[in-house]
Amino acid sequence: MDKTMMFPVEKYTAGWICAKQVEVGVAYRMLDKSFETPENIADSDNNQYRCGRIRNHFVVIGHLPPGVKGSSSAATVAQDMRRTFPRLKFVLMVGIGGGVPTRRDIRLGDVVVSVPEGLDGGVVSYDVGKRLSQGVFQLAGHLNKPPKNLLSAITTIQQALDDPSETDEVSAHLGRIHGMDGYERPAVDRLFDSDYEHQGEEEDRCVKCDRERLRKRDPRKSQRQITVHQGRIASGNSVMRDAKARDEYARNCDILCFEMEAAGLMDNVPCLVIRGISDYCDSHKSDEWHKYAALVAAAYARQLLLVLRADGRNDLPSWENQTGDGEDRSSRYLLERFLNTSKRETEEERNLILDWLTTLDHSGRQNDHLRRRKPRTFEWFIADSRFQIWLRTEKRTLFCWGSPGAGKTTLSSVVVDHLRSQYAESSNVGIAYIYCSFQEEKTVEDMLACLLKQLVFNRSPLSEAVKSLYDNHTRWRTRPTPQELSDTLLAEVQLLARVFIVVDALDECLPFNTSLKALLSELFSIQARGNINLFTTSRPLMQISCLFHPSASLEFRASEDDLRIYVESAMGDLRKVVHNNTELQEKIKQTIPKAADGIFLLAELYFGSLSDKICANDIEFELMDFEEQGRDCGEDKAEVLDNYYGRVMNRIERQKPGLRTLAMKVLSWLTHARRPLAISEVCEALATKPGKSELNIGDFPTLEDIISTCAGLVVVDARGIIIRLIHYTAQQYLSRKQCFSTSESDIAKTCLTYLMFAAFESGHCISNEELKQRLESNRFYGYATRNWGYHAQRAGGSLQLSQAITRFLQDDAKVEASVQVLFTDLQHPRQHGYSESVPRGFTGLHLVALLGVTSIAPEILSRNRLNARDSRGRTPLLYAVEKGHIEFVTLLLNNGADIDSRDSTGWTPLLMAALRRWDDIADLLVARGAKYNLEIGCQGHTPLTYAASIGNEQFVKILLSKGANPDGKDPAHKRTPLIWAAKNGHLAVVRLLLDKKVNLGASDHDLGQTALMWASKEGHIPVVDLLQERGANFPATDSDVA
Repeated sequence: MDKTMMFPVEKYTAGWICAKQVEVGVAYRMLDKSFETPENIADSDNNQYRCGRIRNHFVVIGHLPPGVKGSSSAATVAQDMRRTFPRLKFVLMVGIGGGVPTRRDIRLGDVVVSVPEGLDGGVVSYDVGKRLSQGVFQLAGHLNKPPKNLLSAITTIQQALDDPSETDEVSAHLGRIHGMDGYERPAVDRLFDSDYEHQGEEEDRCVKCDRERLRKRDPRKSQRQITVHQGRIASGNSVMRDAKARDEYARNCDILCFEMEAAGLMDNVPCLVIRGISDYCDSHKSDEWHKYAALVAAAYARQLLLVLRADGRNDLPSWENQTGDGEDRSSRYLLERFLNTSKRETEEERNLILDWLTTLDHSGRQNDHLRRRKPRTFEWFIADSRFQIWLRTEKRTLFCWGSPGAGKTTLSSVVVDHLRSQYAESSNVGIAYIYCSFQEEKTVEDMLACLLKQLVFNRSPLSEAVKSLYDNHTRWRTRPTPQELSDTLLAEVQLLARVFIVVDALDECLPFNTSLKALLSELFSIQARGNINLFTTSRPLMQISCLFHPSASLEFRASEDDLRIYVESAMGDLRKVVHNNTELQEKIKQTIPKAADGIFLLAELYFGSLSDKICANDIEFELMDFEEQGRDCGEDKAEVLDNYYGRVMNRIERQKPGLRTLAMKVLSWLTHARRPLAISEVCEALATKPGKSELNIGDFPTLEDIISTCAGLVVVDARGIIIRLIHYTAQQYLSRKQCFSTSESDIAKTCLTYLMFAAFESGHCISNEELKQRLESNRFYGYATRNWGYHAQRAGGSLQLSQAITRFLQDDAKVEASVQVLFTDLQHPRQHGYSESVPRGFTGLHLVALLGVTSIAPEILSRNRLNARDSRGRTPLLYAVEKGHIEFVTLLLNNGADIDSRDSTGWTPLLMAALRRWDDIADLLVARGAKYNLEIGCQGHTPLTYAASIGNEQFVKILLSKGANPDGKDPAHKRTPLIWAAKNGHLAVVRLLLDKKVNLGASDHDLGQTALMWASKEGHIPVVDLLQERGANFPATDSDVA
């Protein structure tokens, strides 16, 4: 036992109860470390405890008094344990039991684990039941189920045991009792016929029993030392030693094991029962196998805790919040309800947190694609056995790949809708989804935040994990890291029984390959530790399919029946020449589904090309052309699509000049826009004329003309709000063929013309209402403000564009107006005074630094003060660093920007690079002479202490390689980088600092605590182990840690 370490009772989260003395000793041996028992044991608690940990679980072991047995005694031990250790999540009841060797091949030394079957919880009380007709006995005493996170861990262990290639980790723990006598596996396992009673005295160990009555059993095929069974355990207050009664229970109630204590626990605390089989519940019962059976049960319990995640955010609340009976439970409920009412976030606060997480909302796309689905289509996929297996089996992944346009996105919407319908009444099932899009570059943080928001959206109050994430970042106007979002998402997943995540169109994330790989890596990591089912779609691309196991992959093609249903449902949209010609109708129904060959998009395009045909012969010629295209291109549907798009573009080119110009402008905008555009935005953009200072209603095209001139390449979503290209393959075709040579420059100039409208010459809006009115009256303003820089940078530096940028940046009022919109995009729209919570005093150089427009920078540099500060004290350099624009950072430094300038809260460019994890920029700043031993910075940090505190390993490496003082303390808290890293649990950073031989005994000024003391206090066990391994010690008197 480590006499120097004592932890408070609140630190312990796992209970372990033994009934017999033979079970207690082996339980102690399963601990990685033993600690002093806390001093503040409840006065009414009569238990004796051994405390310690297994990996990251703090475990308390209690036991029944010697000679005492039965469910009521076990219940007393659990109740006393509950009073003293209020933060326990669950209890493991670990020890020996009697096996039932009937339907299953249960043998001495096996392990039986209580796993629910049907409505019961895996443990039944065999003292309670009724005798039915024909002598059948039916149990009536079903008890509560074990916690779901324990059941998930059981599944993980069993999967490893069933796989011969996996190491037998359970058996490996048997060696932990080295030096303890009598725990070896006995040589003889005797099972007699059920109707044969023991002969002689009980302690004779069957020396007088007839060996001819032994039941013959084949040797086991498995080489595993321990065999584990999952199922129903019977618990009662009397010992079962009647083989005939044993078999009757087994036959009628499917019992695997009998024991005497679990019934006292299951309805009082969240509990799992683990029993090593020491006898067969018959008259031949002896204690020969007791020690070994106790050992195998303890070994399994240890492995369970090793598999089970423990990081302070377990999926179960502590039992102080979930148990209690009678008056105690009622009074606790009333008290908690009062406290929760006083603390519960208001609806406004809740929405503030949710919108802070992300404003991404994919529900519009979900609804749009679902509305477009024709009735009865895709039903075959939902009924498919492979989908049903995915649906029914926990922690499964299904990767559906298919050709472009096959209908994968509609399929995803159908899957989401089916899941919602299936689990409409289940509050403990979470469903979240993402629709990836080539038009929207989203980081892994964006996508994780979107999933997290969906899982917590209907939860009230929000979990502490989410609120803590919000509080920790809003104070300093920072955003969560991918790891923080992933950890919080996992915490939310573990609060639910099941979680389904649907990610559509992974291939549309490929331009942002880093985000795609990072997202899948995080989701697979969460799936390994939490109960999520993952459904994804993509084109059949090797760089994506290789990320999935072949058994989890499924090719998707639209069925010919679905294509026929689509054609039949749309027949009314064709000209009258079709309506009166049933033979032609039938030919259309036959030809298009076959020519489309499993591609919904082709069916839609083919059908759309018939809409302007007014003669039956024209339609027949077109149908023949469809068939010919399919024959020419074979399986290459991408070539079929390209051919079709080429033909459509030729039709557009042959239109009259005015119609052709309109179509090309619309297609250019929809191809190059950074996000989906609303109809109102496209119309205002098209109506923006060079040299004009306002929109004129006479310059607006009609929606009908926009749609018709684009010849089927443009559609409006089902809500009538968003206008888009018919499919992302159309965008790929238009981009690849370079159909619009000056698009980026034209779009940038249109945005700048709009920003110069007279409506914005009043500058900054003075209220939320005024800003809201400005945005509603000028629908294109938001897009123009946020994206002109992007398009200008991609367009290069043409003279006309440079002049337009210069004119805009010289107009201070209009720059300030656009900055307000730009920063409001980062604010919560419901926040009081959000229109005022943006910086003032922005110069043109601030703005181009924020947007990263290096093409215009030389001209702007000559007209603006290089180190000008806005109302937050920020220079252009700080904004360029924050946004990761390394070219602009280099440009500013080359022109003499102040590399160590601080804003009003202490942020320097170097600290900002650490926060945003821009390692290349950090390296540049240090190489250019940024001070890495600054005495004071944001939150009272030096760059090194800040990097250590947030766990930015790469940045710590950079600073240490440049000579930063590894023992330097921050002025505010007097903490070294090691103390900060240990306190926040950043193991890799702690290891880096220890390699620099830092001072292990340095303490801070709060409580004089060292890195080791902080790591212990915060429960970062791996950090504690590493520090002690490197020589750190606790003081002789450690009241601070206790």
